Amino acid sequence: MKRCDEIRLFCVSFQINYAEMLSRIEPLRNELKSLEDAAQENRKKNEDMQKLIKELEHSIAKYKEEYALLISEAQAIKADLNAVEAKVTGHRVEPWIFVCGFSSGLSS
Repeated sequence: MKRCDEIRLFCVSFQINYAEMLSRIEPLRNELKSLEDAAQENRKKNEDMQKLIKELEHSIAKYKEEYALLISEAQAIKADLNAVEAKVTGHRVEPWIFVCGFSSGLSS
């Protein structure tokens, strides 16, 4: 009977120790679950940010191409303007000729 009491005492002691361990482990399990959830949320945010970065890089590349095209168009317009100016200054007519009625002084 003494042996039986020792075994019962051991079982009760074991159950108490196990319950204490569970009570200490439960907050850690809750914290682990919370951290896992936060990690999953951060992974999702990271994926979203990576997608956004790729979209922005694509937009930047497109804007660079458009900018280069606009710059070349602006340079072509400037060259045309310079050519027209050169033609105009080569055939420059003095305004006083029209006022005085002299048309023979025009250069062609």
